[in-house]
Amino acid sequence: MARLEGKICLVTGGTAGIGLGIAERFAKEGAKVIICSRKGKGKEIDEKLESDTDKFSDLDIEIHACNVGKAEERKAFIEKIGEKYGRIDVLVLNVASSTHFGMQLDITEKAFDKMFELNVKSTFFTIKEAKPYLEMAENPNILVISSLVGTNPSPPIGVYSMTKAALDNMVKFLAIELRSDNIRINGLAPGLIKTYFAKNIWDNPEIDQDRVGLPSDIGSVAATLCSDDGNFCNGAVFQVNGGFSSM
Repeated sequence: MARLEGKICLVTGGTAGIGLGIAERFAKEGAKVIICSRKGKGKEIDEKLESDTDKFSDLDIEIHACNVGKAEERKAFIEKIGEKYGRIDVLVLNVASSTHFGMQLDITEKAFDKMFELNVKSTFFTIKEAKPYLEMAENPNILVISSLVGTNPSPPIGVYSMTKAALDNMVKFLAIELRSDNIRINGLAPGLIKTYFAKNIWDNPEIDQDRVGLPSDIGSVAATLCSDDGNFCNGAVFQVNGGFSSM
């Protein structure tokens, strides 16, 4: 299957977890994938390169270090990619931070600001700055990675849940604004996925492991939404949670 053949796909936060699962699936479907993270190669991608070199070397994946939370660094990176390839066909916003776990009224202002700065503000401005290059593509679209907790808040991560609710709303209003530019935008809200980021939640004997997904489960849905198979999907946030919300 090569639904993304020849597409230029940019995935932020793509060197580990869900972002890497999406990047790998996109590349398997023929895309040129540019991934970035704050430190460049992450532990998971290093392990993949070491353990499965032959398979990974066949995938067209380009890795960059870029902290999208820093405006100048982010702008320079997007401009570099846009000018190098002449367009961006698919933009996946996956960067997120969770700086507090526990009673939410115990959160510091610094931790609160960091979550909104990275999870919400950087997502919005990455879209704004990538828009000129998306407009150069034939059938461009954007995918914002939200979370189940955007609509089903989790008490220990309440402020994180608030940032994801903001992303859900962002998808809906930007779908209206971007329609005249022929740019689709959707959200994807994973449930509990087996990543290092969520380890303190899924690595618990009380959690039903049958309802814990893998990054590849998110990658397959993302590929459908971002390919021409998802052409009639716009302004929606799709829940991919294995029924976790019905527990």
